[in-house]
Amino acid sequence: MQLARSGMQHVGASMWKSQRAVIRASATVRRATLKENVSKLPGIAGIRTIRVPAGNCIIEAKPGKLASISIYSHLAAKYLGTLTPEAVIEGLALYAEVVADAEAHPGAHPNIDLLLKARNMPDSDW
Repeated sequence: MQLARSGMQHVGASMWKSQRAVIRASATVRRATLKENVSKLPGIAGIRTIRVPAGNCIIEAKPGKLASISIYSHLAAKYLGTLTPEAVIEGLALYAEVVADAEAHPGAHPNIDLLLKARNMPDSDW
């Protein structure tokens, strides 16, 4: 995902099933909140949009979306613009407590919905 220029692409990964087990196992450990997680990420000054073509998604830097800009910007830098299973796992972990609300209310958090959709894809769809 290159910020405001191109986007994330899905790639296959055979380790995805073992990563799902890690997600389930780590669900019982106390995690930082979304606010705490975002406060530890690099700043987003100057970022106006992030495009994620794989999810047909454009995230604009505006109130209510700044945490998503921060998270997706971080994932783009760390995973070289590719939405890998590891990027999905980390993204969901960064969204922290909001993931449960997104799962309970599909459509309420479209940027989390994108990661949930990717998480639930079989390996062959990456």
